[in-house]
Order: sequence, then C-alpha cells, then structure tokens
Amino acid sequence: MTAAYNDAWAREREALALERDDEFEERYRAAADATGAIVDQLIAARPRTLAGVRAKAEALNWCHGERFEGLCGSSPGSAPLGCLWPPSTDQRLADAILFDLLALPNPIAV
Repeated sequence: MTAAYNDAWAREREALALERDDEFEERYRAAADATGAIVDQLIAARPRTLAGVRAKAEALNWCHGERFEGLCGSSPGSAPLGCLWPPSTDQRLADAILFDLLALPNPIAV
C-alpha cells in the first residue's frame, strides 16, 4: 500500500504541475481523489512495519498540502480549535513522533 500511495501522490503532483487549461481541474481532481482513496485505506490499516506507520505520517503531511506544522500548528494563531496553546505534553509528544516519522528515509521513494 505504501508504494501505491507514493505512486498516487507522485501522479497528483504531476497533475498539479500541468498546464492550467480547460481540463486541468478535472485531471487534478481525479489524481487527488485517487490519492485520497489510498489515504482512506491507510487510515483503516493496522501497519506491522515502521514503513507502514511512516506512510500514515506521510498521508497526514499530504492532508496538509505537504506543509505539516504539527497537530496544533507552530504558533497560537495557527492552532486549530480544540488545541491548547501552548501545546500540552501529549500534543508535543504526538508532534515529535510524527516529525520523527517524516524525517525517516522513505523506503519506497522513487
């Protein structure tokens, strides 16, 4: 599933880089929907490897447009509703785990 996710995300980025003609929105939406379908599968999956858990962290990064700044943002103004500011210990720990996973080399990188 990790390889399928990486392939779908690569196709989505390629679609985003294409010329913005009359068919751009349709091509991009189809690519994004394909990635989203794999993300839905990742959400339901219970990974048995570090690579599988890392794929879930990558999917979270995808949800944030490849600009993940932590679950509660990097500043009080970016903190979503329900987040404490300053972040609580559990929020900081969750962010640390996610950032550590994202920093690992992608074993399926193309």
